[in-house]
Amino acid sequence: SEFAAKYLPQLVNQFHTSEGPVNTAMTLLNNISDTSYFLRYLRLPEAQTLVNIQARRTVLSSDSVDSFRYDDLGAAFQFLFTLVLLQGPHCMTEADKYALIVKAKHWYTVYRGTGYQIEGSCIRLFGYLENDE
Repeated sequence: SEFAAKYLPQLVNQFHTSEGPVNTAMTLLNNISDTSYFLRYLRLPEAQTLVNIQARRTVLSSDSVDSFRYDDLGAAFQFLFTLVLLQGPHCMTEADKYALIVKAKHWYTVYRGTGYQIEGSCIRLFGYLENDE
């Protein structure tokens, strides 16, 4: 995508300065995560912190249903899963990995049977992380 080619470095810088697992920079990065530009960028040294940042923000986020819209949280878990899948879970601490499994199971339980994106994103994330151990 032309957007990814033109703005990816600035978007990643914005992601670094953003807060929480759900933010504009994360949403835009998630939307371009299937482009060749994004995939190539993930191989660069400056991209190696993305998994850790999104994992830490997710671990520290609230478990309250009132804190997030389910579709925003679903996008955040989808983005995290994409990063983990492409870069590997080794970029995060074992404590964060365990906490993410617990958090993803929590949100999966809350939204099980709804068909919302968050349901699928969470089951994929905790399934992958549990099988990586």
